[in-house]
Amino acid sequence: MGKIFIRIFYKVKIKIFEYTIIKYVPNFFGLIFLLLLLWFWGTNKINRKKIEIFEHDLLNQISNTTNLNQYVYNKWHRCEFSTFSKLEKCMKIKVPLNWEDKNSEKIGFFIRRYGEENPKKIILILSGGPGGIGNSYISLAKEFYEYDKTALVLMPDHRGTGYSENLHCPIDKRTLSIQDIDNNKFASCFDYLKSKWQDKLKHFNSSQAGQDIHELIKLYPNIPIYIYASSYGTIWAQRVLNKKTLNIKKVYLESPFIAGKNNFLERNLETAVFSFYDNCKQAKYCSDKIQLNNIENLKELFRDIAHKKRCSHEFNENTRELIAKKSLWLLQYNYTAPLFPLLISGIKHCDEHIINNIFKYKSEINVTEIGNFKYSVYLHYNVFCNEIIGSYKNNNITINEFGFIENYINKCQYVPFYSNENSEQNYKNLNVKTLIVTGEADVSATKEFALELKEKFMTEKVRFVGVKNLAHIPLAFRINYEDFFEQKYLGAEKCRLNILFEFFNEKNEWPNLQCLTEIYPPIYSSDNALKYYESIFNNS
Repeated sequence: MGKIFIRIFYKVKIKIFEYTIIKYVPNFFGLIFLLLLLWFWGTNKINRKKIEIFEHDLLNQISNTTNLNQYVYNKWHRCEFSTFSKLEKCMKIKVPLNWEDKNSEKIGFFIRRYGEENPKKIILILSGGPGGIGNSYISLAKEFYEYDKTALVLMPDHRGTGYSENLHCPIDKRTLSIQDIDNNKFASCFDYLKSKWQDKLKHFNSSQAGQDIHELIKLYPNIPIYIYASSYGTIWAQRVLNKKTLNIKKVYLESPFIAGKNNFLERNLETAVFSFYDNCKQAKYCSDKIQLNNIENLKELFRDIAHKKRCSHEFNENTRELIAKKSLWLLQYNYTAPLFPLLISGIKHCDEHIINNIFKYKSEINVTEIGNFKYSVYLHYNVFCNEIIGSYKNNNITINEFGFIENYINKCQYVPFYSNENSEQNYKNLNVKTLIVTGEADVSATKEFALELKEKFMTEKVRFVGVKNLAHIPLAFRINYEDFFEQKYLGAEKCRLNILFEFFNEKNEWPNLQCLTEIYPPIYSSDNALKYYESIFNNS
């Protein structure tokens, strides 16, 4: 139905596009069509998820990507695809591509805001990725505002992604998971970007993005700033903190990396895998699915797939490559972790169909749950390859122990190298209260990074909290718990909000962190969660 609609629509569009007023028709008709989809939404949660996926695919196809870098400058106005709420406004400002060059060309820097025009404090949300979209935090922004109506929440799009100057490739028709884009297509698109920007691609980095934030903060002189940053956003935040004169009061860093450091070099993958195994064995349905006696059996299972000792006739090379490159990343987020025991079950039964469905679905929920419409894969790798992994090469221990392969490394060969600021900076002279939270079962931003970052701040002004058994951005699950009919999993989100509300107030006390000890185990220990995901695959 979607393809028929799109073909008819674009044939009509070609005939009428010569009239200026018609150039906004794609978005208008697209929204009408999405409303019709919502009318057919129904109560079936499996169909609802499929509609979400189709809706996102359609939205990408009907939006004219040539308008990515066109927007209203220097004036707050109603945001595209938003409500008519006076609280939610958008704006684009011009910033230098290179802040070190006074004659540098200008690029667009996009900001979404939520709250009143004359705030008493600013809450600045710096998204992860790299390449995350500020709009993906709109729900959190609304929570902040409902708690404190004197706050204005700012959600910028990092340079290179979203509605800021976007590193997009014209042949891209759809936002894919960062791990799923084909290497040949990726290489071709980066060749296009290198020919367009030449050596200026190096300016799409965290240091320049930090300067963009300094320019944004100038719009609100003498108003206290509170920063919320997660994942890569913590590197962005560190670049912002480099400027000592800003009126920043408090900083919340969740699942942090360290600016200028080869972060992936020291990851402890076994901690995350053992955490999964330990929790899964304590949950009957999960334990029945994996049917493994110990952690060594789990390692052996994946090694045997990598070395073709298991399912040698049932699995083709593509399936083995999927398992080697993408299995580990199922444990990256709490909302994709339930797919891991189902993957193990599929491997043990040599069920190629279910394994392909698992990775296809994982790719789709990366898009629909995170809400990263217009996420730039190319900005992601431009920063990731230079500032997060640096000179890191594939870890043979990872392959030998688990049979996993670091899929990121293959793509970094197509990305131009640039030097970045070192990691020797510290913030001990800043009178900024900082709370660092990390998931101890994370497979990317590990506890070790968080503890190292903690040492860069004034001892009496920083506190570190490790959340056991949970993964990346541990307190932000980003998933609809109604699907699981288990209210207990709402505890993490409620805990996160309580901590943030207490931390971001004007008082000088630390928030009460007791709720962190009461959070339930990961979702894969939920029978309902696993059954829910299984029902999706059985209906695929």
